[in-house]
Amino acid sequence: MRVFELMTKRVETISPDATVADAAAQMRRKRIRHVVVVDGSRVVGVVSDRDVRTPALHGESVTEVMGEPPIVVRPNDTVRTAANRMRRHRVSSLPVLEGGRLIGIVTAGDLLKLLGRGVDRARPAARAALHHRVAHKRRGGAKEQAGIQLPYGKSVERPRRIVTGGLETIGS
Repeated sequence: MRVFELMTKRVETISPDATVADAAAQMRRKRIRHVVVVDGSRVVGVVSDRDVRTPALHGESVTEVMGEPPIVVRPNDTVRTAANRMRRHRVSSLPVLEGGRLIGIVTAGDLLKLLGRGVDRARPAARAALHHRVAHKRRGGAKEQAGIQLPYGKSVERPRRIVTGGLETIGS
């Protein structure tokens, strides 16, 4: 599964000039835990709910508490890559960038939701049952049946292959 299949496309952003109190209010109002800090169209960091918990920092700029440089993923990266990147860098969200442009966000909550649904790996396609006849073993074993020259001048003919209805069977 790819990141673009899992990511949230509506990303809440905030300016680097905003205060920590502004970020906390925005998160509370939108009921989210991460806000991406953007300067123009450039992603400069991520502020999480953990960054805004301390009331003493509410007068500071978000640039003082944000995680920087932002750890990001591309939309065609695998979900496994995103999960490993979160774990390695100990972050709970990854902005999704395509060509330097912010197009989404993937959070630890998104990954847990996916895991809860049981979609941890692609399921193999159902295979049609193959029914075929196999010729009875002849004396002498597999070498004789394969048409291999045997010692003392004896040889055995190969079994014929018959194709019927798209399935290959072996007959004599």
